Amino acid sequence: MVSVLSFLDSESDSSEEESSMEESDDYDYIMSENGLFTMYGQCEVVGDCVSSRNYPGSYGNHEMCDISVHRGASVRVTSLSLETCCDHLYINGMDTEYAAAVPTTLYGGSYIRFTTDYSVTRGGFQLCFSDPGNWKTCKEEYINIREIFELDVQSKF
Repeated sequence: MVSVLSFLDSESDSSEEESSMEESDDYDYIMSENGLFTMYGQCEVVGDCVSSRNYPGSYGNHEMCDISVHRGASVRVTSLSLETCCDHLYINGMDTEYAAAVPTTLYGGSYIRFTTDYSVTRGGFQLCFSDPGNWKTCKEEYINIREIFELDVQSKF
């Protein structure tokens, strides 16, 4: 009879832990510096970058954050290191496990969710957003490179 009671006690402790996670008061709501996204939850925002807590150190257990992209933005992945079985970075519903799988551009209405379980932690992630208007087009970059090359060739003769 004692083992049944201890099992029931452990079940009630588990449900109390789950409900306390849902009612956590350590969630932040932060808009990025240039209004490219908002983050709600337990991630960190610096400028227009969002990262897991304690980045580049290991994130914690039972962490969660949601990121809503407000307008088109270029995305640069500084780092992405997760426990691939159990900690997740979902981008528009797709479980993104590697840096190469992160899209280089996200559009207004895009949605990112980061969740961790109760066990192994890793280095986490950092995503930096920028206004795509600040980036040169491929054609502009080609013209700049071509002009530099032509000047370099002319100077050698």
